[in-house]
Amino acid sequence: MIKAQFLLLSTVLFMQVFVRTVTSGDGKTKENDHEEWRTLKKDESVPVGSHVRIDLTTGHRAINVASKKNLKFKTSLMPVETDNEPTDEGSGSDSKNEVKSEGLDDIRRRLKEIHGDDTKSANSETEKIKDKFKSYDEIKKDFEELQMAVRTDIEVMNRIIEKYLELTKTKSPLSEEDEEQQVVMLKSLEYLVHQIDNAYEFVKNDGLKTVVLPSLNSSEPRVRSTVARVLGSATQSNIGAQIAALEAGAVGALLRLIALDADLSVRTSCLFALSCLVRRFPLAQKKLVDEGGLTVLANFYNSEAVDKLNIRVKIITFIQDLIVEKQDAEKTLVSVSSGNTSTAIVDEAKERLRQYNLLGLQVKLQEQHWCHQLSTLLVQQVSQHLDKILATIKTHQVLSEVGQVDHDVVEKVLSALIASSSLCLNDLGNDTELRTVLQILYNYYTELARTDPGDDDYFATVIVPLIEDVSNNLNMKIHEHDEL
Repeated sequence: MIKAQFLLLSTVLFMQVFVRTVTSGDGKTKENDHEEWRTLKKDESVPVGSHVRIDLTTGHRAINVASKKNLKFKTSLMPVETDNEPTDEGSGSDSKNEVKSEGLDDIRRRLKEIHGDDTKSANSETEKIKDKFKSYDEIKKDFEELQMAVRTDIEVMNRIIEKYLELTKTKSPLSEEDEEQQVVMLKSLEYLVHQIDNAYEFVKNDGLKTVVLPSLNSSEPRVRSTVARVLGSATQSNIGAQIAALEAGAVGALLRLIALDADLSVRTSCLFALSCLVRRFPLAQKKLVDEGGLTVLANFYNSEAVDKLNIRVKIITFIQDLIVEKQDAEKTLVSVSSGNTSTAIVDEAKERLRQYNLLGLQVKLQEQHWCHQLSTLLVQQVSQHLDKILATIKTHQVLSEVGQVDHDVVEKVLSALIASSSLCLNDLGNDTELRTVLQILYNYYTELARTDPGDDDYFATVIVPLIEDVSNNLNMKIHEHDEL
């Protein structure tokens, strides 16, 4: 331990002695103890080429003042002397020239050893890339062959119409494959004409006259059914298309197919198209009534179709919408007349109501026994499931979901009865059978609301209030306290 401390102390003392070494031209070193030194500040930088010493005990740095004064260059770039430059020491010029010559030779040798780009290797890589990827000209040619181009919906629709007309006009009769292609193109059109702008373009290009109406006479049921849905999609909430369809005679064509077509899918599709065409369009509704449309709908309602319950609900909803439209027109006129509304808006409301009054809808519905049709359907629903209904009321629990009342049918019939209250009051006011059915339904749905409320309390918030409204509008007492 003592030996180690002694060696450390000796080393420190030795390092405090500064020995300045200068390399001369002959490679020897010299000492100089008579030079002037200045202590450097802590963060002071050291000029390049200066002689510096460090005191290892204190950490102080000192710079040789003389060496700083004698510096010729203040950058780290060292000049390269040429053969013509004068030398400070004539005796050492030869040796310096020899060193320069050797240095230049070494630089030339190293430059020769630097290899440039391998041209052969680069060409090989280029060929590999060309083999892997197509050139621009090749890609351009492929796109031209595929005829790839970005097209708008209207361009696509017009192209489909063009192909459709080409198919139907050049081939007669059509093969099964052609008819299948017809259906595919019509389904594409049905999707496209949902957009109002596309429907407008479809009508503008005589799509109703060249595609729809001729295809309604097709011998293939799938074509008739699909093209009817194209008509419905085009006229749905689109007054421009509705006017064009009315002028083209679409109402009569649809009524004919509903009345006479043997295919059920064609009849239901035409019912959809007819409801879209006449919705909120009094002139089309008048055409419907004038051409015996209510009689056609009544016959379809009473037909023994496979899916007759669904068809009946569709027809009930259709007729209910027509009734509600007239009621809305009456409410609108009252609203605009009682406020500070412009004369133009009031006149428009009056004209709209006048058009609805021209229909004579109530009289036509009474002729078709509309109110009794509604009452009969509701009674049938209860009669078919009476055992389950009474068991639920008696046991205060739902025994089984199988065989229960179709709640959607009940809701639709009740809503139609409410809309038709003024029309049906005289016909159904004294209908004891309907009154009994309403009592049973009230007790049944009240029990369901307590034991099985359904989504969002459907029975308590929707069905039960509808039953109460019907009974009140028809002056029927269905509660026990009403009997008092």
